[in-house]
Amino acid sequence: MRLYELTAELLNFEEELQENYGEITEDMQERYDELLTLTRDKMENYIKLIRNMEAERDAIKVEADRLSTRAKTKDNSIKSLKELLRYSMDALDMGKVTTTVGSISVRQAPKVKTHIREDAVVPARFMRAKYEPDVKAIAEALEAGDAEAEEIAYFGEPTRYVTIR
Repeated sequence: MRLYELTAELLNFEEELQENYGEITEDMQERYDELLTLTRDKMENYIKLIRNMEAERDAIKVEADRLSTRAKTKDNSIKSLKELLRYSMDALDMGKVTTTVGSISVRQAPKVKTHIREDAVVPARFMRAKYEPDVKAIAEALEAGDAEAEEIAYFGEPTRYVTIR
């Protein structure tokens, strides 16, 4: 039986109990105990499944971090090798080299990087501003009963969640 089916059965049992004015027969007690045991067993299996999935997720994250580190190492190696090629080709005044496995050429980037001087005071026309609501300040104002904050925002319902220990 699935957990939602067990839950429905227990809710139906509660309705039957109310219809019987709270009187529990021996059969009802046995059924209730069985449903409760099945529900607890099912929940225990859910806990086991969740813990296994969390362990697998953690292992995947560790492996992803390891692979990401390897990829960054490869990127750095590629960058170093390309820089060595560029240096050699510039020193030998070779613009392009063709081999049996591919060709190499040194090119000039179409755009140059813009650097801001350390002591520069940048005029407003070259500045960019990003305005966004300060949710933390609004929450604090709501908690303090600020009328202006209450006009623009409200607290939602608290989130319910499951913890497994």
